[in-house]
Amino acid sequence: MNLSRKEERGTSSKKAILFWSLGALFFAYEFILRVSPNAMQKELQSFFQIDGLLLGNLSAAFYYGYALFQVPSGLLIDRYGVRLFLSIGALLCGVGAIMMPLTDVYALAWLGRFLIGSGSAFAFVGTLKISTEWFSADRYGFLVGLTLTLGTLGALFGGAPLAKSVDAIGWQSSLSVIGIGGCILAAIIYLCVRDKKSEVPQNKKEVRKVYEEILVVVKNPQSWMAGIFSGSLYIPIGVFGELWGAPYLVQLCGCSRADAAAALSAIFIGVTVGAPFYGWVSDTLKRRKSVALSGSLIALVLSLIIILGPIKTLFPFFILMFFLGVSLGSQILMFPVAKEANPSHVSGFTAGFCNTITMFVASTAQPIVGLFLDIFGGQGGTINCIYSLENIRSSLMIVPCILAAASILVLFIKETYAKPLD
Repeated sequence: MNLSRKEERGTSSKKAILFWSLGALFFAYEFILRVSPNAMQKELQSFFQIDGLLLGNLSAAFYYGYALFQVPSGLLIDRYGVRLFLSIGALLCGVGAIMMPLTDVYALAWLGRFLIGSGSAFAFVGTLKISTEWFSADRYGFLVGLTLTLGTLGALFGGAPLAKSVDAIGWQSSLSVIGIGGCILAAIIYLCVRDKKSEVPQNKKEVRKVYEEILVVVKNPQSWMAGIFSGSLYIPIGVFGELWGAPYLVQLCGCSRADAAAALSAIFIGVTVGAPFYGWVSDTLKRRKSVALSGSLIALVLSLIIILGPIKTLFPFFILMFFLGVSLGSQILMFPVAKEANPSHVSGFTAGFCNTITMFVASTAQPIVGLFLDIFGGQGGTINCIYSLENIRSSLMIVPCILAAASILVLFIKETYAKPLD
């Protein structure tokens, strides 16, 4: 009998690991698609014959979809189960990736990128739901960190390896293969993942309670300031790591696009290290505001060195990008700030709302940089997509300007001292 119970526990543990692994694999997969424009910037501009502003909007369409579905994804998964919507999310990513190279119509490509962002909103939330349902509570923090690590690996694969694939077989074939992989992953998730328990549909009383909880968070200025600060610190990741970093390093260092993407990937490694580091420092010192301010100021200085410094070789940029990523990890402190600034019974929605504001703010920078590139004047029009080094440097200055504004904004956020304000 004891042996039977041990075998049952062992089987349950294997299921839990399988389910979590598929969710984490989806999270890594969506990161490949998230950063993919950096590996095919010239090809996208040439194929769709678009300027920098429209390219920035195309890349940012991911964030529009991601932010729009961030809160609904949690509500849908809680009500109908993780299996259905994790597979739907992966399918949306796959279909969106396949759509983009099938047509030269910009609007349809934008829609495809929007679908990728919409489906990606279910990846992290769904994986955390699996962690909650199938693992003990004392493993939750470890699984969150491990999930984020796998996301970073996806971002690394979307850098140099994807750039080499684009050079070898073209951006259309590369994106199509990735899209087909997403559809296959969706089928595997639906066939393999199981929900721990059935969810009872919400009655009218519960729906009204949810609405009241939403108002509490939305009316709190702390929620908005925390989200805006967090989004501001995500902007360097989107600008350097996901779209405009590669053409900058190619112009500055005279390197290949694959080598530039490899150097830029260090920013994602840095974020993976920086997020838990700043969380630990903040918990130890019982300070949120001052620790977050230190991160934004360090990021401000590093971004100025990256843009205006005399460095012209790749290895120093790898080091700078790594430490920039570490400093940007301080954005994670805004989630406990928002949680501690609102009643504890709305903590779930608070996290979703904060992340929604973060993604909307982060989505603004890529188009703005593209607009500045167009204003300052590219050489060769929208087809050759060749920008001068000074043009790119002037356009990238939006990054330290936003970081400076974020450093001022955090001064107006109330210090929670790692305790609920209520």
